[in-house]
Amino acid sequence: MAARALKADKEAFVRGICEQVTHHLWFSDPCPVYRGIEELNTSESVARRVAVRADDGTVLMDDSVVVTRWAGYFEQLFNADPPARTLDISGSTVLEADPPISFRKKIKSCINGGEVKASRHELLSNELVNKEKGEKGDIKNVTGKSAVQKLEKLVNKKIWQLNSKQHVKEARKRRLEELKQQHSSHIHVVQTEQDLCSQEEHKQRVLQSSLEEAQMKYEEAEHLTRIYLDIKKEIQGEILTFKSRMETIKAEVERQKQVLIRLRHMQKDVCLSKDEAKAALQRHKLLAERKHHAREILKAKYAKQAEKERDRLDSVAWPKQPQIIWRQSRYDAPEEEEAEKAGDSLEEAFGKLREATGATDTEKVVQFFICQGDTQKRLEHLAAENDMVLQCLKEEQNKLKDELNQIKYSGGARIIQEKKEIEDFTCMLKAELKRRDEAKKWAKELSNRTLNKVRAVLETLVEKLQHISKPKIRLPSVRHVPSLEEYVLDLLSSVENQLMVIMEEFRGKDLAAIQKEMKDSKKDYSVLEEIMPPTNVRIKLPMLPGQEMDEEIEDSEEEDPDVLTREQLKRQSQKIVNSKKRRG
Repeated sequence: MAARALKADKEAFVRGICEQVTHHLWFSDPCPVYRGIEELNTSESVARRVAVRADDGTVLMDDSVVVTRWAGYFEQLFNADPPARTLDISGSTVLEADPPISFRKKIKSCINGGEVKASRHELLSNELVNKEKGEKGDIKNVTGKSAVQKLEKLVNKKIWQLNSKQHVKEARKRRLEELKQQHSSHIHVVQTEQDLCSQEEHKQRVLQSSLEEAQMKYEEAEHLTRIYLDIKKEIQGEILTFKSRMETIKAEVERQKQVLIRLRHMQKDVCLSKDEAKAALQRHKLLAERKHHAREILKAKYAKQAEKERDRLDSVAWPKQPQIIWRQSRYDAPEEEEAEKAGDSLEEAFGKLREATGATDTEKVVQFFICQGDTQKRLEHLAAENDMVLQCLKEEQNKLKDELNQIKYSGGARIIQEKKEIEDFTCMLKAELKRRDEAKKWAKELSNRTLNKVRAVLETLVEKLQHISKPKIRLPSVRHVPSLEEYVLDLLSSVENQLMVIMEEFRGKDLAAIQKEMKDSKKDYSVLEEIMPPTNVRIKLPMLPGQEMDEEIEDSEEEDPDVLTREQLKRQSQKIVNSKKRRG
């Protein structure tokens, strides 16, 4: 019964110690193991109740030997069935590697475990201090030797705990360094793997781009081969009709050459007509000079006749009714002034005509304008021919373009040469067309210029010769005439009629005597104009409404002293002439 009770007591004791150790292994805390070993070292009831035997079978009676035996037995039990976590004799635990997790989680778990263990170590140290304080109270009741032994045990225990803590600290430092090394090695491995992945991706992209380029080149090569095959088929089909097309092209080239020769002949004709026009212009200038000379002679005759007429008027007595005579003279004076103005304008017209045509005779002037009409018709005829030729050339050009499009890609060097020849012909055609347009423009400008000059001269002639015939000839208005040529022809007809009247009047008369009379009459009229006042100062006539308006205009003009009118200039010149005569 005693042996059975001893065995049950031992099993209960060992089971309690094992439960504490198991609890330590699950919660990673060495404190229960320390307590268990401490209970083995400090427990006295177990030594009394349990008979502990040595290896040789003798019963151990010494408490220290019994405790040592129990400690060895516990160590044997612990080492016989090692758990996942090993237990060191000194009380320190060495943590084994958990299943693979991330390094950051491992580091965090280690740091948290260290903090938990530090807090538990503080609790254990506080319990030991409290226990020491309680034991010190018990020391007072024991002897000195036992007290010294207990104190030595406590000191040894503290030293042992300090050494165990230092060992745990160093082990944890080593473990931390190992974990750091593992972390750095894992980082290096990850970086190398990333580099390898990036290199592989780059290689994959390069291979993909090269594959796409190869596919594009393959497709382009297929397209080119299809084009080459189509061209080959077309060339094989066009070889059969190549000779006939070449013959037609040669014939067309010959025809273009003939057209070019005709255009050159036309250019020569234009140059000849230009020279003829210049010669005709020179002849007209000479004719205008001669006519101007004849006009000067006629003018001298008319001057003599005018002087004789003035002498005759001086010898005539004034009538008894001065008012009526004054009125008649007043209304006859504009006619004389118009005659003088007509003579001056006639002189200016002859001068302009001489400068424009170089001829003085009226017949030559008419012949000149007839020649100008012929040249104008000829130029118009040439322009019409040029337009027809241009239209033909354009049609031929379109035909050539169509044929060129038909025979494209059908020849070699000859076709290229023919294309160049066609381009040369087109360039020559453009140049000829440009020259034709310039010649046409120049001819039109020349004709317009000459017509404008002739129109001005003829207008002055018509104005000068209006007093010859009783029914006054009015100038044809340009607005009622469709063109400038018709207007000039009308002027020529009117001038011709007036000149015919003059020729009939002076037919069979002495022109030299008439010129002498004109000169004399001109002198007499100039003297009379200087002596006679502009109006009759003895009798004041009622002013007409038109005259009132003229005076108002003159007054308005006199208000501006800086601007001199024509009438003011005439009056000032007349005053100067009269003052000089009075002094003389």
